[in-house]
Amino acid sequence: MKNIKSILNLSLVIALFWVVASCGTTEAAENEQVESDLRVTRTEAVADGSEKYVATLAIEGMSCEMMCGGKIASTLEKLEGVKKVDIEFTDMDEVSFANVEYDSKVITEKEMVAGVHEIADGIYQVKSVNITHYKIAGNTVKTEEKTKVSSFDPQIRYKLPNIFSALVKVF
Repeated sequence: MKNIKSILNLSLVIALFWVVASCGTTEAAENEQVESDLRVTRTEAVADGSEKYVATLAIEGMSCEMMCGGKIASTLEKLEGVKKVDIEFTDMDEVSFANVEYDSKVITEKEMVAGVHEIADGIYQVKSVNITHYKIAGNTVKTEEKTKVSSFDPQIRYKLPNIFSALVKVF
């Protein structure tokens, strides 16, 4: 009887060790898989003003513009080298975008993606990154132009969530 108990205890310890060991390697393998599946494209364009880099991150998992988009924007803005973040929320269950103007000498796209993935235990997933390098046009002379300045800037957009789709997910 003692022999059977010791065999069962040993089996239980081995099974527990196996479960704990396999959980750690699975998470690391998933993180490596996500980073290897990430598609990064680079383009160049001519800018009128100054030279800059803008990364457009395609993000899945956003269900609202105010809370989800605000959390992503504030997390990215806290990263060193990020100058400006604009969120383009499309619709629930679709891919939304974060346009990030950044200093390429200070931060990389991988660091920005890692910052997004760390939010809320990985609920937001970056599916692709499009980096646009805006260069100053060669041989251009800056001249002052008279422009009409307006203080009205109708850029604020608010989209009400579809209450029926939210209720379907709850029930």
